[in-house]
Amino acid sequence: MGNCKGECVNGVCVCSTVATKPLLTLKNNCFVIEDGDKTTGKICLDDFAYPVDGKQCMQLEIPKSAEGAEWQSLTLFDNNISIASPSEDLDSTLSYVRGIILKIMYSVEDENLEEVPLKDKKSYITITNADGEECTYPLYNFFSIFTNPVVDDPSEFINKIVISNPSTKYSFKVDALILYTKSSTL
Repeated sequence: MGNCKGECVNGVCVCSTVATKPLLTLKNNCFVIEDGDKTTGKICLDDFAYPVDGKQCMQLEIPKSAEGAEWQSLTLFDNNISIASPSEDLDSTLSYVRGIILKIMYSVEDENLEEVPLKDKKSYITITNADGEECTYPLYNFFSIFTNPVVDDPSEFINKIVISNPSTKYSFKVDALILYTKSSTL
């Protein structure tokens, strides 16, 4: 990060222009917004709980995309259910993805060893429901917890999540903890 001698987190340094704004950080199980020495906002996860029958940890890299080609992407999970199947037809012995903790991490520098500006740290998430309807949202520095309701109704499932990389200059990493729950344990 050049001559920056301050503390850095994911390319945001104490001496950068972004650091003149309040920063969101994670401290002691809480997301905290601090402006200098003053805390201006906070949300803690101490009371978070969700039933889990299985898990899968992923630490993968989505490569840079080729110029003029389709974006590189990664399917984090696909439950392969459809709204056409009534809830009683869900296999009670199968585990379905019902939750995910997701973190996207960008490199500080691109392939030319040039700093990637915060505004260029970009990816997209596509969330598909059981009807096959897709919604795509732009992401930047990203951390999230998605959980499906603990029900057997496929219309209430997040059926599939895909992360895409539009950049032709850098790859980025995805950490995901995928949570599985069997319908028979609900």
